[in-house]
Amino acid sequence: FGNSNRTQIGLVTATHCEEPSTKTKSIKTVISDEVRLDAIDLELCHFMKEQTLCTIGDAVHSMIPAGALSGIVSCYKATANDDYDGAFADILFYIKDQGVITKNALEEKFGLEAIKAITYLLTNGLIAKDVIIKNKTVGKEKKYYTLSVTDKELSSLLGEGDTVNGFKKLRSQMHKDILSLLAMRERLLVDDIKAELSATDAQISALEKKGFITKETESVYRNPYEQKARVNHAKELILSNEQRDALDTLSSMLDSDKPSCALLHGVTGSGKTCVMMKIIDRALSKKRGVIMLIPEISLTPQTVELFCSRYGSRVAIIHSSLSGGERLDAYMRIKRGEADLVIGTRSAIFAPVKSLGLIIIDEEQEHTYKSDNNPKYHARDIARFRAAKNDALLLLASATPSVESYKKAVDGQYKLIELKERYGKAKLPTVEIADMREELRAGNGTGISITLLDRIGTALHKKEQSILFLNRRGYHNFVSCASCGEAVTCPNCSVSMTHHTDRIYHKTELVCHWCGKHMPVPSACPKCGSEHIKPMGIGIQLIEQKLKELYPTVNTIRMDTDTTSSKNAYDKMLSDFRSHKAEILLGTQMVTKGHDFP
Repeated sequence: FGNSNRTQIGLVTATHCEEPSTKTKSIKTVISDEVRLDAIDLELCHFMKEQTLCTIGDAVHSMIPAGALSGIVSCYKATANDDYDGAFADILFYIKDQGVITKNALEEKFGLEAIKAITYLLTNGLIAKDVIIKNKTVGKEKKYYTLSVTDKELSSLLGEGDTVNGFKKLRSQMHKDILSLLAMRERLLVDDIKAELSATDAQISALEKKGFITKETESVYRNPYEQKARVNHAKELILSNEQRDALDTLSSMLDSDKPSCALLHGVTGSGKTCVMMKIIDRALSKKRGVIMLIPEISLTPQTVELFCSRYGSRVAIIHSSLSGGERLDAYMRIKRGEADLVIGTRSAIFAPVKSLGLIIIDEEQEHTYKSDNNPKYHARDIARFRAAKNDALLLLASATPSVESYKKAVDGQYKLIELKERYGKAKLPTVEIADMREELRAGNGTGISITLLDRIGTALHKKEQSILFLNRRGYHNFVSCASCGEAVTCPNCSVSMTHHTDRIYHKTELVCHWCGKHMPVPSACPKCGSEHIKPMGIGIQLIEQKLKELYPTVNTIRMDTDTTSSKNAYDKMLSDFRSHKAEILLGTQMVTKGHDFP
């Protein structure tokens, strides 16, 4: 690409049967036969470009996981004759021996001298620059070895019989041990051979080069939910009359094989999930693929357990907490048609599901379906596009739908399906409002109302659990000056900074929740210089500290962005709470999304 002829990854959008012009450059190689966009995918790229003002490249990268796109690595190869004896001759002949070598490999071998050598050798035409294209779509593989000699030939190699077909006794005892082990086990993983005999890769490779053993490779999917996917005991779902009517309406829309959209508006506990599972059953029975979006990663463990127990290995999970390899393997499973039900957060809307027939967006009003990074898409818009192009049914489900979706349903653009009663005639809970201003005047400075403290105490006495929700990270909301009234703001973003503390409430700092900047709490107001500055408001860390002071023997789990940054943190916290390792679950909005604890 360009005058320097840099090798770049390109996207082929069309081909032409014409004579190439003098400006046309040759394609070096096709990166992958499996990773490709079909005609509808390319249309979606152009749709996103026009709607969100992103580039085609941004759109492609949102549709294909980074692990599926090959990496281009610069490398060097020698062009000089063997009789060269000038500067950096030792490095030149090392490059010649290696055939092709990367810059990093040269630096590891020769240190800073390699940089000078590369510049000199390139300038003098003694080496040439090239590229290696590393295909990442291969995924993880297991390497096995098997014997490739007969019993008589093996006997000769071990020195236990006559020489057969030129196979003489091996000198290396390690080589003999490897062959003997394979003779007993028939097929072994390379890691098992190395572990049992303390063998090296070089010793095993030497036997392979001589043709005594054969290497076999087997693709392995990295699936963190593999154990759950093995459970497959679908429980029969018994629907109420209202649920059955909703299912009948959705089934007729799905069976029409025409693009359509429905809004399932059901009160909390009305059994929307049961209706969703039944319509998924119908779609899968028609050999149509399904995508189901959920708003929060924190819902993944519960949703995975529910759906994997019903659909087993047909389920693929996609969300941002997966590693690059796990996302790639999930993508390849879907691409190859090995998984026809995809569950995940907003990025799962791009999953390459074959014969897509149904898209479900649960809690469709949630802001988490909107991407803040390029491309700035809304998953609902992408879902409408894909449903239209694939003659699929789009099902939006919520107890509190967005104004836009509800208006379209009322106007007849979407089919409005309502579930007005809770399943099993269950009653909605009563709601009590406590005026915290009155409690503050009465001397309650804990930030937790007396009524709530009484209820928590009653629950603890009954060996029951409590979930507390406060949608405010940090220790205090902001730090304000009593003299001028100004809050301390982030120098980058001009938004007020949140007061945070560490796990033992000793070290405090200010954190910008917009750009992530950290800074110490100032001793004087940056605006007027007054020393009368103090933290204001109540954050989740302050409530956690108050709970530990009030209930020192009670275990409390705090679930927010600061405590769930590590992989599988959601799974562990929710699992601990479900198994009663904690009595109180305190969290931001991630604790409010449809969790089911007895």
